[in-house]
Amino acid sequence: MRPDGWVIVPTACSGFPSQYDRRANPLLADTPAARKPAEARYNLVDFKLNPHGGHFPALEQPTLWMDHIRAFLHDRH
Repeated sequence: MRPDGWVIVPTACSGFPSQYDRRANPLLADTPAARKPAEARYNLVDFKLNPHGGHFPALEQPTLWMDHIRAFLHDRH
């Protein structure tokens, strides 16, 4: 991480609509608006807003989560 707090490493982010801290305000279906907070801090090169899942995506939606990780890593090589 750089001193100003912006991460320069290429980063992927998966959004899941039922995250514990957003129960009253689920993730926006508008992908550009949903990815804006991540873009403010990370070198965001890949973003996916998933149709369902929550705070523990590896347990709740393992296929969606792993497919996104695999695709991101595959695209980096």
